[in-house]
Amino acid sequence: MLADLYRNRSYIWRTAWADVRHRYAGSAAGVMWNVLQPLSLILVFSVIFTQVIDRGVLGQDALGIAYPVYLCSGLLPWLALSECLSRGTLALTQSAGLLRRLALPESVFVARAALSAGIGLAISMGLFLPIAWGAFGLGPSVAWLALPGPAILLIIFGFGLSLALAAVHALIRDTATLVTIVLQVGLWCYPVVYHRSFLPDWAERILIFNPAYPFLESIRTILLLDQLPGPGLWLGMLAWTLASCAVGSTVLRALRSSVRDSA
Repeated sequence: MLADLYRNRSYIWRTAWADVRHRYAGSAAGVMWNVLQPLSLILVFSVIFTQVIDRGVLGQDALGIAYPVYLCSGLLPWLALSECLSRGTLALTQSAGLLRRLALPESVFVARAALSAGIGLAISMGLFLPIAWGAFGLGPSVAWLALPGPAILLIIFGFGLSLALAAVHALIRDTATLVTIVLQVGLWCYPVVYHRSFLPDWAERILIFNPAYPFLESIRTILLLDQLPGPGLWLGMLAWTLASCAVGSTVLRALRSSVRDSA
């Protein structure tokens, strides 16, 4: 699979950029919707969780930083992972015509969706960091140089899962709907919008088993604590990334012949 991705790296890169640029073609805001969509969600959460819901209920007294900064440090990576999985799940069915006409491996179309999500994350983080620095006094620090590590591993983790999901979706079209539901629930299974002290003891103990935990926790460790993630977080990210890619490639290989006929 790695050889296939390397051989087709130029096609993946070009089409991923084109997807980001033309996703909202014809609309007045155009490419700016890539920024406006997450921004609107951030504003809604910020207003609700700072002006409507009591701060103590959310455990915000334990934050010690501005809530929008805490929110963005978790929400932006989560939105990128969600986009990677949701678009990756549809990658083969939406590219069925190309899949039949071109001699391209299935993984190329999934990689295009993952790279598109990664570009979106880079854009949103590139806007967030200067604002967090200028408006809220966050950083910058040397630790920020390590930020691409967890971000890239997060996207590769999503790519691995998407390989399996895309193959299954080509055969069972309910898969995309199920992925949407799981992602909606998953947003609340990690303390993205609330502080972890809000969790009951049993939930906080099992939090480390959440697949998204090491990635989001590493990004927050870098941004909010100005520290490098510990060895446990790096091992967790590598383990989940390798496992997802192994499972994804195995499922895709097992279903390849059926996928080509059904996509």
